[in-house]
Amino acid sequence: MRAGDVERILRRIGWVFILGLVLQPRISGRAVLLPVAAAAMVWALAGLRPIATSPDGRRGLQVTMGVAALVTVLGVIGWVPSVEAAGLSLVVLLGFVAGLLAYIAFTSGWCDRAGWTEARDHLRKARPNLYAICVLTVAALGAALVLGRAPAAGASDPDWWSLVAGRVVGTGWVVGYLLLVFVFWVGACVDLERGAKALRAVLADDPEAPAPAA
Repeated sequence: MRAGDVERILRRIGWVFILGLVLQPRISGRAVLLPVAAAAMVWALAGLRPIATSPDGRRGLQVTMGVAALVTVLGVIGWVPSVEAAGLSLVVLLGFVAGLLAYIAFTSGWCDRAGWTEARDHLRKARPNLYAICVLTVAALGAALVLGRAPAAGASDPDWWSLVAGRVVGTGWVVGYLLLVFVFWVGACVDLERGAKALRAVLADDPEAPAPAA
């Protein structure tokens, strides 16, 4: 497979990632387009199969596609009206971050085998921020279970973002959590973008050459 073709596939993956983040309208807290975006990512990742010929590369790509497929299923579950929107959103976030970590493992391993150290280093720098999001989200779920209160009998339904794992949490806590996630997310995205650009630049340098096996 030519390097230029692989560069275009990576660019497509990047656009699916960006559009999947931006185009997420919510109805009653439900990200209605989430399964569409996740399914599109499975399709985009499948374009890398011809270069994933090493055992580690094949396994890494399969894991990444598998996580994207799982997020697709979670998105479809989110369409069910009885499913708690906020709690599922946290689970989806964990799945989304797990997919990014799997993609980083796949692409950085590919860079290792090809000798592309700049792209590899940028990609790996994104991992601490992603791990921090995972830890923060698990801690938030635990705190909701321990510190949240059960909905009062006969009271009106709480806002969808305040009902987590069957417990009502204060809006201030939700805002604080989202701000922290935003900070870590921006940090991760900066390094992900730098790594993706460096990877595409190496492939674009000689678009007619065969792309190194992942």
